[in-house]
Amino acid sequence: MENENRYGQRRWFGDINTLNDSGQALKTALDHLGHPILVVNRDGRPAVTQTGTLVWGEPLSHDTDGIPLLGFAPPLLPEDLGDPGFKKDMGIRYAYVAGAMANGITSVKMLQAAGRAGMIGFFGAGGLPLDQIARAADRLKADGGDFPYGFNLIHNPSDPQMETATVELYLRHNIRLIS
Repeated sequence: MENENRYGQRRWFGDINTLNDSGQALKTALDHLGHPILVVNRDGRPAVTQTGTLVWGEPLSHDTDGIPLLGFAPPLLPEDLGDPGFKKDMGIRYAYVAGAMANGITSVKMLQAAGRAGMIGFFGAGGLPLDQIARAADRLKADGGDFPYGFNLIHNPSDPQMETATVELYLRHNIRLIS
């Protein structure tokens, strides 16, 4: 039987006007990953759609006019990526990290934006004087900092006292995420 394997028959049912067999069909579909992508065999040529009904399983018990399915990819949203347990533990929506660029390039504002968007941001503390790092930590605390964030800690063999003082500052401010 056409398009049948150990998983059974795979057929697509839907409006044939949604089928796109142009050379750009797959690229167009990939621009809309929030929708499923279905590739069907339309008259011997692959065609792409993001609508319709997929039947996958045992052979259909009745005669059907469905179109053979060649491939399928479910919707994939950015929040679907990453370990769900990690995201829950961290209190984030997206498994993305932003920042940690030294000398304050990753600013408090960027941490706040990343955190409010459901990601983790890291302040770029490396190379900054201790008072600037402390001001950044104070700003985050004053702002409520009700989102996960961290600070980076760059090993400084030429100034171990600065490194120790930075660690002590992080401990005083309860900064537990370090990059």
